[in-house]
Amino acid sequence: MDTVEIVAGEWRSGPVLVARSFMERWQGLRTHPAGRAMVLRTRSVTTMGMQRPIVWMALDRSKTIIGAGVARPGRIVFIRGAEHIVEFAVGRDLPPVGTSVSIVDRCPED
Repeated sequence: MDTVEIVAGEWRSGPVLVARSFMERWQGLRTHPAGRAMVLRTRSVTTMGMQRPIVWMALDRSKTIIGAGVARPGRIVFIRGAEHIVEFAVGRDLPPVGTSVSIVDRCPED
């Protein structure tokens, strides 16, 4: 799986896995260790089958944050206008809604 980093001013996401295939999107963060992050091309957040809540950030086509929140296990959240969803472990601080972000192809740590 590819790794990117999301950047907004001084804020940096750290390594973010890129889910491209149907199976990668379907599995989401369920099969990865706690603390990982993932970006998916989708308009919804699904926590079915997850044991812990996640923090999510929705990006529109221009890579502006249009929504963010916490999804508890067993939930589905639809975000109108989203093109990408970034899922993080709970406790992660996010930039405010309305902030434009950049997606960098490679993380400096990789």
